[in-house]
Amino acid sequence: MQKQPALLDAVKLLADRQQGHRFLLLGSSQILLLRQVRETLAGRATLLELWPLALAEKVEGNTVPPSGFGLIWDRGIEGIRQVADHAPSAEAGRTWREKAEDHLRWGGYPALEPLPEQERATWLRDFRRTCLERDLADLGRVADLDQLALAQNLLAARTARLLSYSEVSRELGVAVNTVKRYIRLLELSYQVYLLRPLLPTVSARLVKSPKLYWTDPGLARVLSDRIGAVDGELFETAVLCELLRWMSWQPDRSDARPLAEFLDTARIPGVRSDAWRVGMVVTRGREVQHLAPHVWAIPDWRLFGPASMEGSP
Repeated sequence: MQKQPALLDAVKLLADRQQGHRFLLLGSSQILLLRQVRETLAGRATLLELWPLALAEKVEGNTVPPSGFGLIWDRGIEGIRQVADHAPSAEAGRTWREKAEDHLRWGGYPALEPLPEQERATWLRDFRRTCLERDLADLGRVADLDQLALAQNLLAARTARLLSYSEVSRELGVAVNTVKRYIRLLELSYQVYLLRPLLPTVSARLVKSPKLYWTDPGLARVLSDRIGAVDGELFETAVLCELLRWMSWQPDRSDARPLAEFLDTARIPGVRSDAWRVGMVVTRGREVQHLAPHVWAIPDWRLFGPASMEGSP
């Protein structure tokens, strides 16, 4: 849609006639944040975010089953007990562990699914080049695409780390404001996500350094040239990606002791002090374990895969 902004005037005209017209406007960036779209369609549009596939979506058929995390969110401790007590069969467990490992290494872009592994890195690199040449160049009027490509590589290597604009600017040899502009373009095109710290006030959250995450672990792994084993930063990135996908579906948007203490003492803005709390340590193991009061260790494939795995391919 950002390629044909002149269409917006026609869409606005038809929407204002109030004759039941509805439109689905597709784009590879957050089009409602673009100035012309925001001004033309103010009060007439909503944003539907379509992320790469979540682990639970990697099933055959048209229906996505509830994930383990969704079950826990809905039922609390009872949901955790249900996940723990209804372990899948050995065959289903093996299948979903393999799916989770593949998902962690290659991410969730649907076009990768039918490709053999040796062709997937090539597809991801071509995808990055397409985004650079077609989308980011138009969206941000970027003159030096090579420099932006290098910025992508440097930022992919920093996924799941605190973001230091000055450090990235020194390595790139550009001004801090240029780095901020690049990151904003990557946010608009859904390539990175900035996670703000949980602090008591909005101003404190905005001032403190955020953590930067790539929105697909497979793309982050390829761009940072980590083709070998998956490390902790990529695993953390994959966990956040799953949470982002799960959040987008909602109508509203290893050490257990510190987590248990945090649950007892944390005061979260907008959450009652007597609200139900649970801590989850996401692992790459096989079993659901009760680590401490209100703290559970749950394998990623059980948490983000289907709550019921029997019968799934």
